[in-house]
Amino acid sequence: MMDALGKLLDMLESIWKELDGLFKLLGVLLTAIEQLFNLIESILNFIVGLISAIISLIQQLLGLLFGLINFLIGLLNQIMALLQAILAFLKSAGSFLIKVIENAVIIITAFVLITVGAFIYNRIR
Repeated sequence: MMDALGKLLDMLESIWKELDGLFKLLGVLLTAIEQLFNLIESILNFIVGLISAIISLIQQLLGLLFGLINFLIGLLNQIMALLQAILAFLKSAGSFLIKVIENAVIIITAFVLITVGAFIYNRIR
C-alpha cells in the first residue's frame, strides 16, 4: 500500500511538473499574445496619426490654394479697376482734347480766313 501510495505521489508530482510547465507555457503564450496586441495597437495608432497628418496637410494645402486664388482674384479686380479708371481718364481727357482741337481748328481757320482776306483785300486795293 505504501508502495502504491509512493507511486501515486510520484505520478502526482510528475503531473504537477507537467501542469506547471503547461501553465508556464500558457503564461508565455498569453504574454506573446499581449505583446502582439500591443504591437497591433501601436501600428494602428501610427496609421491613425499618419492619416490625421495627411488630412491636416491636405487642409493646409487647400487653404493655401484658396488663399492664392483669392489673392489672384483680388489682384485681377484691382487691375480691372485701374483699367477702368485709366479708360475713364482717357475718355474725359479725350473729350477735353477734342474740344481743344475743335477750338484750335476754329482759331486756325479764322486766322487763315483773316490772312487770306487781308491778302485779297491788299491785292484788290
